[in-house]
Amino acid sequence: DPGYLIGGIPHDLPASFHAGAGERFVVEGDEYNAAYFDRGPKFLHYRASTLLLTSVEYDHADLYPTPESLLDAYRELLRRLPADGLLVACGDDPEIPPLTGEAPCRTILYGLGEHNEVRPVGPIRFSPEGTSFQLRDSEGTREVELRLAGEHSVANALAVWAAARADGIDAVSVADALAGFRGVKRRLEEIGRPDGVLVIDARQFRSQDRNREDARARLIELIREAAERPKIRRPTRPTLGSKKRRLESKGKRAQIKKARGKPQLD
Repeated sequence: DPGYLIGGIPHDLPASFHAGAGERFVVEGDEYNAAYFDRGPKFLHYRASTLLLTSVEYDHADLYPTPESLLDAYRELLRRLPADGLLVACGDDPEIPPLTGEAPCRTILYGLGEHNEVRPVGPIRFSPEGTSFQLRDSEGTREVELRLAGEHSVANALAVWAAARADGIDAVSVADALAGFRGVKRRLEEIGRPDGVLVIDARQFRSQDRNREDARARLIELIREAAERPKIRRPTRPTLGSKKRRLESKGKRAQIKKARGKPQLD
């Protein structure tokens, strides 16, 4: 009965948080400050025993004036791992392998590249039902099936596999859990296919998010991977700024204050 705190709403859990009664607590964290009175990275407060490091990307210039200052925060995070802990790190991110030497514990690299200890072998197969691939780790290979689309989902599954297997969970149980995982709401969530139109909720990937280019690539990847070729439309909610530009272009500045509307398809 592990506890957890997730920055989203999972489909398969009753809530995004749970106190739990077991020895494990799973928390999602990043390098942003903990509070207005504590400008240090929040992940230093978690005292992780197992750390899944998925990416290191320069962000939050208000807290980190240079990329090197951001890397220093991650170096400190890795130094705080216990000697009997575990670092599961994405070997495909160029910033991560040079940092792993800071960890005083065992490190497992995962990713799509052949240099990783936990990686897919052979082709990754995509279908409207999900994704499947052969996973290789230090103990051999195993078929893994996911209900999620995209290579990013494969990478995430590899990280979970490495951490769960190192924690003593048998391979069959991990594979079954991955096969049944339906993801998190609003993260490339398929809403339906009315009249053959694939409707995807990707509201987590807002236009102002730092990962907007990654989100664009994921959406394109999802569309390309689908065996079916439905007509794709992108639902948008007009902002006041976009309405203002349209109204001004028509010489209707007086109507700006009255601009209202429901989501529309473009």
